[in-house]
Amino acid sequence: MEASASQFEVKPGVLHRIVDGEAVMLDLETGEYYGLNNVGTHIWGMLEAGSSLPSICESVRENFEINGSDVREDVEFFLESLRAKGLIKPNRTNGGAH
Repeated sequence: MEASASQFEVKPGVLHRIVDGEAVMLDLETGEYYGLNNVGTHIWGMLEAGSSLPSICESVRENFEINGSDVREDVEFFLESLRAKGLIKPNRTNGGAH
């Protein structure tokens, strides 16, 4: 994955709401529901705002007091899992993602 999470956007047809600080999502195309914990919800919000991958990683480190170098790898894995589930897609206006 390249250095910008803004290379992704929420796929049309994915509805989401924040309930008790956690995101609940419905993929209208498949009818599947998904839930995110508080860290995933934080990343989702930053993704929607078009934040860069380094900004997301730094925010996760600061807001959740996570130390270590695994944060970037974990965030990239999370974004890839969202993409694999069809909840986000490459943002063609920003050059797409690998």
